[in-house]
Amino acid sequence: MSSLVDIQYSVLPVVPQTDGDSLDQAALVQKLDRLRLLTSLDLGRVTDSLDTLEKAWMAWPQERELTVASVNRFIASLPIDAATIWSGRARWLGKGDFCPLVKIAKHPARSYVDRFRASFLLATVYSDQELLGRMLLTVDRDRNADQLEILIAELAIVEPRAAFWLARSSGLRQASIPRDGSMQVAWHGSILNSSGFADEARGFLRNLRPGEVRAGHYGVTDEYISEAIVSDPDSVIARDLELPELDREIVVTNFSVTTPIEQFWRPGRLEDVMVVRTMFETDGLPKDAVSTMNLVDEIWVATKFNATTFKEAGVTSPIHVVRGGIDRSRVKRSAPIYSGEVTRFLSIFDWQPRKGWKYLIEAWAAAFTSKDLVELTLKVSRFGVGESSSERQRLSLELDQEIDSHLQSLGLDRKDMATVLLDTRPLSDSEFFNIYQESDVFVLPSCGEGWGRPYMQAMSAGMPTIATNWSGQTEFMNYSNSLLVDVADLVDADPDAAGGIFAGQRWARPDVRHLADLMISAHRDRGEMIRLGVRASSDIANGWTWERVVADAENRLRSIEEIMDRESAIREKARSEAGERSAVRWKGEFFGSGSLAKVNLSLVQQYLIGKGDLDFVLTIDHVGPIRRNPRRTIERLGGSLAELRSDLVSRGLEIRHSWPPDFSSSDGRLVVIFPWEFHQVPTRWVSRINRNVDRLITPSQWTKSILIENGVDPERVVVVPNGIDPDVYTPMGRRFELASKKSHRFLFVGGLIFRKGFDVMLETYCETFTAQDDVVLIIKAGELAGVYSYNSMVTKLQEAMAVPGYPEIILLGEELSEQEMASLYRSCDTLVHPYRGEGFGMPILEAVACGLPVVVPDYGPAVEYVHADSTLWIGGAGQTP
Repeated sequence: MSSLVDIQYSVLPVVPQTDGDSLDQAALVQKLDRLRLLTSLDLGRVTDSLDTLEKAWMAWPQERELTVASVNRFIASLPIDAATIWSGRARWLGKGDFCPLVKIAKHPARSYVDRFRASFLLATVYSDQELLGRMLLTVDRDRNADQLEILIAELAIVEPRAAFWLARSSGLRQASIPRDGSMQVAWHGSILNSSGFADEARGFLRNLRPGEVRAGHYGVTDEYISEAIVSDPDSVIARDLELPELDREIVVTNFSVTTPIEQFWRPGRLEDVMVVRTMFETDGLPKDAVSTMNLVDEIWVATKFNATTFKEAGVTSPIHVVRGGIDRSRVKRSAPIYSGEVTRFLSIFDWQPRKGWKYLIEAWAAAFTSKDLVELTLKVSRFGVGESSSERQRLSLELDQEIDSHLQSLGLDRKDMATVLLDTRPLSDSEFFNIYQESDVFVLPSCGEGWGRPYMQAMSAGMPTIATNWSGQTEFMNYSNSLLVDVADLVDADPDAAGGIFAGQRWARPDVRHLADLMISAHRDRGEMIRLGVRASSDIANGWTWERVVADAENRLRSIEEIMDRESAIREKARSEAGERSAVRWKGEFFGSGSLAKVNLSLVQQYLIGKGDLDFVLTIDHVGPIRRNPRRTIERLGGSLAELRSDLVSRGLEIRHSWPPDFSSSDGRLVVIFPWEFHQVPTRWVSRINRNVDRLITPSQWTKSILIENGVDPERVVVVPNGIDPDVYTPMGRRFELASKKSHRFLFVGGLIFRKGFDVMLETYCETFTAQDDVVLIIKAGELAGVYSYNSMVTKLQEAMAVPGYPEIILLGEELSEQEMASLYRSCDTLVHPYRGEGFGMPILEAVACGLPVVVPDYGPAVEYVHADSTLWIGGAGQTP
């Protein structure tokens, strides 16, 4: 069996090929040898075994999945730093379930510090926030203040950023953690890799208040870029990466619209202004992107094209055009174009349908034959393909086959057309920009671009540049400086491309004949093309260098700073007017999408309406994920977020309404709102309630009786039912548009979980009806990726929706406003809510208020507020665990 001790960091020799059978047998023997080696590593010698696995990763690219799986055999003692590296490799392979950090975060034998640190690194390095949220809930539940301080101290030794984050998110203000009351700009995103977003981020950081904008890198790092920044003592970006967090920041998140932007809301930091810098390539946005974009305070797009497409897609957050730029010093041309007989065409892109490579090949075949003195170089990459020579060679073979297959589908043969060269090499920045020096004409008939960085680079290099006359690149390309390809029409985007993010949208189909004509002109009309390249280079130099375009961002920052200054004045005024009045601190979920947030905001609204007649001042602390924009949410209620965040010390009363409930002691009197759904209450909660809580408010007599039965002091429990806004939830008004022609519409609203009885409802519906019946089940799912994601039955639902002959089901997963929810109720005929346990059941009350009959159990809180003449009771359930 081969030993890895002497293996160098290169690919092992390929097994010599004789005949098919012997090759297969030799490959199988080799694979079994490797399998035995990787599965027989000594668990007691972690360092040596990890060294072996590292060499295996580099030497055996075919076995990388097995190598990552072998790392997880050491999960009980795997160092966190090593786990972080291997987690990146697992995610790169698309094997998130092999991710060592995830396994450490869940491993019961690992220390609390290790588990929290792993969760923190998942969130900050790989943008996976879920486990960190769960760990924070666990910490809040299981640790008192003293234990929390010890945990923070232990974390500070191994992961200072995690300690700082935990201290802030837990409301602690440690004397050992320096804090500054001033404000700065923070720029978060992929800063240290070769992506377009990262290149743009570095451009902003070098030119926008250089050395003053705190940088935070997320995602995969390219070592050569990272080394160039970190090793340069004069690097502005290196200094930006070292700047500390301050109390107030304008946080600019430079990412794709598909990134869950809410993960960058820092707990307890509602005063930050959240800006997202992004772009997209079609006439719309992905399904979940609109709700994500509507979370932030404002959006910076690079083009007027996206300013329009975002608004038309339903984005309501303020949108501003902040142009991108280019560093011309990197793409200045040292040699003239058309310096030889052969016209050298260049195209640079990631190999995917959106880039229009099929249109390019078809037009190339129509424009030139093998006799023409032209050649086309395709400098391409493919997302997910590594940089090893074997992987790049394999990619070249695959792409050559795709080109041949496409030509065959057109009835063409490669030998009849001019030369096409594939270049899949990984290149450094200097090597990359040299490609422009070696080419004459740039061509890329893309179906859609959010910006089009290669076009701008080619134009800056003085090359005549051919592009589709649609989408982001038209911001800086026009008929006087470019060769623009006519758009034949807008067509449905490939629903399977890029993981399905383009489904339901349209992009451009470039006119192939016109593209061919433009390439012929670029080859034949050299004098005109040289003049066009000079004009293109001049336009970029005069309008699109970083020094010029950074003013857009600076103007926006100044406007935001004025807003933050006004908020500071409001906050100070609230403090001064508070005088000797009691400060009531309300801690709970305000900016989520569930019933808790709905109740909390309704009560805050009543405070804002009557605050002039009240003898107390209210301040709020948000707990949990953010699903709606904090500033705009409070403004719609008639108030100011700054007013409710005046940081007054609670001298009288603290109210808590969140999940999980917080029964820890308070400095003053403590009221906890507690809508419990089950028959058993945890014993430790009961003891904390009786020891620390002055009043326990619960929304139904049902929950009150359960609490008392479990030992809660009856004198502490008060029933205050939930309510609805009668101006919103009414039978009269607009109806929600649903994509169904069925006449009877059943509706379910809530989490797809066992407690809600979702399994019972789904099975009953599918057993009772068929596709031929005139019924449809509308499911408005609650937080598919949030609190209800644990034990969610979404997979079971998707399976049922795919069964031929089953009755129609429509799933609504997007966030809906109060008004939209009311219109949804009005558009349906019956609400079905077969809960096993509920604390109150807000959807039931809302449906009744909108005039719907309801199907609910004949026990629990619903019997207290629904009418018998509009209710179908589900009987015989009894009490279940």
